[in-house]
Amino acid sequence: MNIDSCFPFAAVAGQEKIKKALLLNVINPRIGGVLISGEKGTAKSTLVRGLANLTQDMRVVDLPLNITEDRLVGSLDIRKAIREGVRAFEAGLLHGAHRNFLYVDEVNLLSEHIVNILLEVSSTGVNTVEREGLSLSHPSRFILVGSMNPEEGLLRPQFTDRFGLYVEAAGEKDIDIRKEIIKRRLAYEKDTAGFCLRWKKENEAIKSAIIKAKESLTKVIISGESYKLAAQLAQEGKCAGHRAEIVLLETARALAAYEGQDSITENNILEAAALALPHRIREAMSLAGPEEEFPDDRAGDQQPDGELTEENDHQRDDETDTGRNEEILSGDGGKDRDSKGGGEAPPKTEDIRPITNSLKIEEAVGSKGDKKAQGKEARSKRTKDRAGM
Repeated sequence: MNIDSCFPFAAVAGQEKIKKALLLNVINPRIGGVLISGEKGTAKSTLVRGLANLTQDMRVVDLPLNITEDRLVGSLDIRKAIREGVRAFEAGLLHGAHRNFLYVDEVNLLSEHIVNILLEVSSTGVNTVEREGLSLSHPSRFILVGSMNPEEGLLRPQFTDRFGLYVEAAGEKDIDIRKEIIKRRLAYEKDTAGFCLRWKKENEAIKSAIIKAKESLTKVIISGESYKLAAQLAQEGKCAGHRAEIVLLETARALAAYEGQDSITENNILEAAALALPHRIREAMSLAGPEEEFPDDRAGDQQPDGELTEENDHQRDDETDTGRNEEILSGDGGKDRDSKGGGEAPPKTEDIRPITNSLKIEEAVGSKGDKKAQGKEARSKRTKDRAGM
């Protein structure tokens, strides 16, 4: 990547969390990449390309949304097969992504088939090709960086969990920072080479810090208390499996190495938790359907209030009023009925939402539980009022 055409990593104003998440992945690739969720135009791809240019031994491999399986995993080299009559392998994008950044913009819009391939390769670190008479495999370990706008759709939980860290991208709120962003961008466009030269010293300082942190990474000591705290945070967040605490400790170790420490501290664990746990926190949903919450309010059951049943009998010919009574009697407002109008949709067993505004996982989980209880109480009150109870 040419230094004259790449905006310097150190010159990007703001977006400190995204910067740190990317730096930690370069120091310790075992973290497993970064998922960046939020607004467009917040220097996401600029930071990825700037960091790859800074390290000089990595590059950014872009994965387009319309990529085919042949182009992704590799296939038979048709040209050689026709011209030379030999069966040769034409490497795919995953071959070039080995030991580099694999960047996917709008990752939530990828086809399900491509997502399944990425899940397989990211979990094993090996791309296996079995097609068109070819049978081979090659290493494919990369730093997966994905960006998405949650308003356009969410990722499957299995794919979300493959991203080691999660950060939100938003426009800067501070006027001074926004003004500085404009100044630097205009200066870069006016004199690209001169601008990059002015930021060379800062870029070199970051590069030296990365090299030093890589060298000391394996020497960082993880104490028993660190293991315990990581496990407690993951448990309190109701994270599925054990990937959460493993990624948390790998992140904390990279933080300690980057800051020149010999061992992981509690602050390292808490800072790592804010990056590694938000997209893994789960809110356990009640499996009790409306029939369990209001057992006497089913349409086919005997009603304690005779007047309410008599009123329903007088309004059977009116479809609108009948629908309203069914909502009152079932207690679900008709929202959970399927498209054919028969029966209720199966209750959801869990809801996965990113939590990004809290360092303390236990506080984030507690606040979600309080909101859920308040909502349930309000629904119960509204239903009783409508039924005249």
